[in-house]
Amino acid sequence: MGIATAFVAYFVESPFFWDTIQLGSKHAYHYYETQCRLSLLPDEINSGHIPFFGYYLALCWKVFGQSLLVSHLSLLFFVWGIVFLIYSLLSRYLRDRLLLLIATLVLLSEPTLLAQFSLVSPEIMLVAGLFAVLEGRERRSIILMLMGLLLLSLISIRGIVVAGCLGLWMLWTQERVTTLVKIGLPSALVVIAYYAWHYSSEGWVGVHDESPWKESISFVDFKQWVYNVGLMGWRLLDFGRVVWVTIGGALMVNGMRSTGIPSTLSNLGRYEKLLAVFFLVFLLMTTTFAGLTGHRYYLPIILIALFGVLRGISESTWSLRVKRGVLVAIFLSQLLSHLIVYPRDIAQGWDGSLAYVPFQTLVSEMEDDLLDEAFDCSQVGTFFPLRGDRKYRVLEDVDCIYKSANVGADRYIVTSNVMNEVSPEDYSDLEDQYDRVRQWESRGVSLVLHRLK
Repeated sequence: MGIATAFVAYFVESPFFWDTIQLGSKHAYHYYETQCRLSLLPDEINSGHIPFFGYYLALCWKVFGQSLLVSHLSLLFFVWGIVFLIYSLLSRYLRDRLLLLIATLVLLSEPTLLAQFSLVSPEIMLVAGLFAVLEGRERRSIILMLMGLLLLSLISIRGIVVAGCLGLWMLWTQERVTTLVKIGLPSALVVIAYYAWHYSSEGWVGVHDESPWKESISFVDFKQWVYNVGLMGWRLLDFGRVVWVTIGGALMVNGMRSTGIPSTLSNLGRYEKLLAVFFLVFLLMTTTFAGLTGHRYYLPIILIALFGVLRGISESTWSLRVKRGVLVAIFLSQLLSHLIVYPRDIAQGWDGSLAYVPFQTLVSEMEDDLLDEAFDCSQVGTFFPLRGDRKYRVLEDVDCIYKSANVGADRYIVTSNVMNEVSPEDYSDLEDQYDRVRQWESRGVSLVLHRLK
């Protein structure tokens, strides 16, 4: 708990970043400015989710004050819950105390999970809900499973999908239907009630014709689907995961050699079945759409797979010393993965590891310099995740709104390798038509201010 608390405390002044600007700050601002009145979000910031996360943040701001500190600390309870639930689940399979502690650190240091811990992210609640259900199943606790499913259903559409996967898994592993009704009915009623209210008021559910996210959830053709499947595979192996995936694969092959493939497949354990459900459902639900293959989308698959590998290592015939050494190797590989920064033209998942962290400092330095020189932010073009009103990132209203970049027309443009929207053509035009006024760099991340020649 202490390490997790210290980690969150280290980032309490870190601005909102990537999708947390939309899903956290903008939603929370709406409810904060409307005195937390229960209402639907305006269409321009309504991405189809139940806005529980934003409403929760707004309530915390009302009680404790609107600040980055309060925003980060508002999620500390859920971080603690994840730590406790992971430790409790692993303790059922790992008897050696030191092995258990290392395994807990390995699971908690999963790069994308760690990145979400550093952010004001709804993924923290999603992961807490997932592990609450799993721990509740182990304890046969109706209340814990009910609360986990309810949290999943409130946090996002993907959380609803995860809840559905858990329901399918329980049916597959012979859970009684009456138990599923008890734990799932409250969540189902809340989801049905919210979307019925939403449809009756707005006339749409999920996405509307003018939605900024319409393209992301548009269906792809077969060629793009094959590309997305490959992209999903990359996400599942990215940021050092290839190390423990390889170890898990070796353990699985060894098991098949001992018992035979048919026997192995017919005797899948509970968590192997859960992993199969998650993989098949997320394969269907993410790769068939244009923009749903981010690292954080696959956190349920990644965490359950890693949990399975940790169990496999503990149950292997390796000596205790070797088991500990392998877990330490996995832990170190995950920590080192935060140093991975891909070449500029490869779209990196910047909220999938801590590689994004220097960007926050560089933007702060840039804005201090620009504000000191009385730059008019509205004349500075840029790209996601910097464009838009600065207040949604830092919770300070200083009348600084960056416009969407128009290369060739804007006098000033700010780019960064963190901005995946900047195309090779844009970079070429910037080189031809703009001078580099200033550049800020740190640990593979760069931020550049361009001025029209």
